[in-house]
Amino acid sequence: MEELPEVQRALGRLTPREAYDRVYRMKVSLHASTTHKDLPKEKWVSAKDDVRYLKPHIESVIKEDEERAAWDNMTVHRK
Repeated sequence: MEELPEVQRALGRLTPREAYDRVYRMKVSLHASTTHKDLPKEKWVSAKDDVRYLKPHIESVIKEDEERAAWDNMTVHRK
């Protein structure tokens, strides 16, 4: 699976449990896709239970990149 560099770095910051859960969800979805069957309703995740587990990690990576770019472009002026 191809991911943006920011997402790749964010994936490296996931806890072991978050990483395991992500891989499990992907395996279940790929299995359902290859068998051409929908998930049973009891396995669906409702919108209120859906957690955006990767978004905070991606935001921190982007913030760090922006901060690094600001420091890299800093100029020092002599008095």
